[in-house]
Amino acid sequence: MGQCFNGFLNSFSDHLYDLNGVKAQIGMRIVKTQAEVEEAKLKGETVFLVKDDGVYINGSFSNASGNVYFKGENVAEVIKNAKLGYDGVNGIPINAWEGIILDMSHIELDNSLMSHQSWHNYNFYMEAELALLQDIGYNFDRKLYYGDSIYESNLLNWQSDYGYYARKDGKWLIGEYNPTEYGVGLHIYGKNNIATQSHDILSSGVAASGIRIDGSNNQLIIANDTKVHTLGDYSNALLIAYGKDHVIEHNGELKATGKEGIAINIDFGDNTLGNAEEYRGSYIHQMSGNNQDDLAEYNLDGALVKSLNLNAASSTIGSLASIYIADNAYVNTINIAQWAKVEGDIISNWDPNNEKLANQYKDSFYTDLNFGSDSSLSRAAFNALDNTWSVKANVLGYDNFKMNVNENLNLQGSAFVYDLNNKAHFSLLGADGINPSLLYIKNNFTQDSNAILTAGINANGQSLVYVGGNANLAGAFNFYMLKDFYKDKVVLDPDLISANQIQGAFNSIVYDIFYTEAYCRDIMEVKELYKDMSDDDYVYSSWNTPQYWDRYRFWVARTEKGTKYLREILEPRIYNKYKDLEVEIDDKGSVLRWIGEINR
Repeated sequence: MGQCFNGFLNSFSDHLYDLNGVKAQIGMRIVKTQAEVEEAKLKGETVFLVKDDGVYINGSFSNASGNVYFKGENVAEVIKNAKLGYDGVNGIPINAWEGIILDMSHIELDNSLMSHQSWHNYNFYMEAELALLQDIGYNFDRKLYYGDSIYESNLLNWQSDYGYYARKDGKWLIGEYNPTEYGVGLHIYGKNNIATQSHDILSSGVAASGIRIDGSNNQLIIANDTKVHTLGDYSNALLIAYGKDHVIEHNGELKATGKEGIAINIDFGDNTLGNAEEYRGSYIHQMSGNNQDDLAEYNLDGALVKSLNLNAASSTIGSLASIYIADNAYVNTINIAQWAKVEGDIISNWDPNNEKLANQYKDSFYTDLNFGSDSSLSRAAFNALDNTWSVKANVLGYDNFKMNVNENLNLQGSAFVYDLNNKAHFSLLGADGINPSLLYIKNNFTQDSNAILTAGINANGQSLVYVGGNANLAGAFNFYMLKDFYKDKVVLDPDLISANQIQGAFNSIVYDIFYTEAYCRDIMEVKELYKDMSDDDYVYSSWNTPQYWDRYRFWVARTEKGTKYLREILEPRIYNKYKDLEVEIDDKGSVLRWIGEINR
């Protein structure tokens, strides 16, 4: 072969090892086959093996035969016991061959910014790449950019040792937000891990990700009371960016409140080299616009997220979206437990008939979006009037969300879904808590016999519910009117629900239920229902906060007949009764004496 490490080793090549663990040395000969290695041993010579057999697994140069491996103190601290690359070496894979030229310069971690691969979805270095820079002599605080990383696979009980905060003198300032751009609190690179994050991740930097998940078949558990806050613009509290069959158990607080903040972002992203060259997504792999039959090799033959579980103790808040699913990302199931706090739209742009899907995969992959538990025990009292679990979101998944309302739910927003199955009391109150929402169902609507749908009506007396397919009706339908409606104006359309085909009928139809119920409670009942209500919320409740009304908040309406009655009958009576009565008050407004009398 005639190639060797001549002259000197620089700070990079001095950290290179071959798959046999042999470290590069000045003057060491480089060979292509294991047979040459064995032959050299017989002569007492140690050689450096760089295979050139072109074998690839899992569709990445990271897993290609012919790699060499970078090892260093900082890299070891980051990757720990991870076995990476085709050869399963505890080091960072480095692509050795550039065609027929021995190159040994490109870092080959999967999909990374620094890799020589044709598909990247990173806009910044991985922690292992930063560690490599430290090992070749760059001096900086790596932990400004990463809290922790998991490069290992098959860890069944990984527990966080610390979180992610601001830094000073190489130490965490616990409780203070880290302002670093592109910061990541936890990065999961490996596969088949079960990881629990129980320490806070606090970032205020632009384009940060609290937790980023790649690999495949990883389970992330966000522990109770754990905060993952990314308050900088264009940031994600949780980003699931690659692979398949990930499971999320969310019990903490995900918060992304900067400009276009997303609490849970499920998105392969775009190829930084251009989508025209190579495009990837769930059940999608295209090269130059042509579908490839190698999904399993690239870990694309499954849902990016198998199950996303927002448990009862969780809080999920995003300025752009609480949950965002990109058009290249399939999510099998979303479970939102009753009392989970959700603020921000729930958006899915996934289309089961995406033109990039091969024909055999089209019209197959829809997302089950479940609100509450589907069990008779948990729904035993769903008919109660105190239907108080509120989700402040528009639900926008017209092409793929199969929405199931299993427990009482107030949706403060509109819903555009593929299917709707209502088993409880589903109320659509609008984003401001009063103006009616829209309910658009692309395919079918089904309501159980003991379920209730509460929705608004328009000026034509027709509900704001539209069904593109079949409506299977049962149970009760309550509707409320805009605040400028009056009962004597309402003329109900006999077809309250607009649908392609209607089967069955509602057992009961009640109108103006919203305002009727507003009078049937006192302040103590309101406080019990809305535990976060402040005194000012109650005292200054208005049309925009009708949820805080009680029997002492009343609706004042003026009609033509009412005005005439006030002017011609009530006002003269009031005037005649009190016209002979005067009152004397002091400078403080206290009554000193009454003068005259009331006319009985």
